[in-house]
Amino acid sequence: MPKYPRVETAFNAAVEDAVRRGEINLRAHGAAVAAARKLAKVLDAPGWPEMPSGKVDNVTATTFLRYCEALRLVPQDAQGAKPSQTPTAALRHKVAALKAV
Repeated sequence: MPKYPRVETAFNAAVEDAVRRGEINLRAHGAAVAAARKLAKVLDAPGWPEMPSGKVDNVTATTFLRYCEALRLVPQDAQGAKPSQTPTAALRHKVAALKAV
């Protein structure tokens, strides 16, 4: 058995736990769950992050983590504080502030 679980296995377990706790509704979040599962399979592929074309995949992991964040599967820090603001949200806030001026 590998030292770390496959990404797909870990993601599916996290989703099942969240569904049991009532934090994820598969009807409402089904598309996000399906997209994240597809990305998890890519991350588990032999040879990742190298793609068959010879290029390096530097997008899949970030996109997968954003889906996990949207589904609230990213744990809060050990002190129980709110998760930090995402870079995208911070940028949107700054742009909104500039538009207001």
